[in-house]
Amino acid sequence: MKNELSLTPLQTWGAESIYQEAMRAARRWRSEPAFNSGGPLDYVEDRAQEVVCHAWGYIKKRGFSEEELCMDQVTLFHRIAEYSKFGMIQRCYAVKTTEIFADEASDEDARTDNASGCTEDAEHEERDQETRSRIKEIFRAVGITDADWAIFGDANSDLTESLGVCPREVRNIKSDRSKAIIKRFEKLGLLGEIKSILGVRQLNKLNPI
Repeated sequence: MKNELSLTPLQTWGAESIYQEAMRAARRWRSEPAFNSGGPLDYVEDRAQEVVCHAWGYIKKRGFSEEELCMDQVTLFHRIAEYSKFGMIQRCYAVKTTEIFADEASDEDARTDNASGCTEDAEHEERDQETRSRIKEIFRAVGITDADWAIFGDANSDLTESLGVCPREVRNIKSDRSKAIIKRFEKLGLLGEIKSILGVRQLNKLNPI
């Protein structure tokens, strides 16, 4: 398989081959301090998913020189994965830019509105802030990353095009990741708490089926 991949242009690799090499890169990085810090990248599967998200997105967008096209394509993939590693770490440990992870600027806007005449109850605002903070903690604990938001946020048609896989494979990817996240909630004893905060309907948005 590796010999075949070495001669197959990187941009034409199938999803299985991409993930296979992403797993190899993820295993090779297991001794990195950033991947042994109790964070979301400690699990090899999560690292592999980040490799796919970063490296494959980069591969799809850029062109390759004749020299690169003639070299061992497996080696080329791992060079790109290595190049993406720093960005992976930065992206996965950064505060998420979703509604649930409202940044300080948004909070400042809210405070400005209140000063201008907004009558939002102070106790309610405090509880809401505490809830958002707790959700951040829980999501970080189970290893939810920007890659997950990309998977569950993008339409199936967009993922089909960007990953080069069939719609059924996209559904399988979403379903497998959803099950893995729920299992992590259960393993850490956090499923009941996150259900009570988000409600079952909101939590099920992580489930594409």
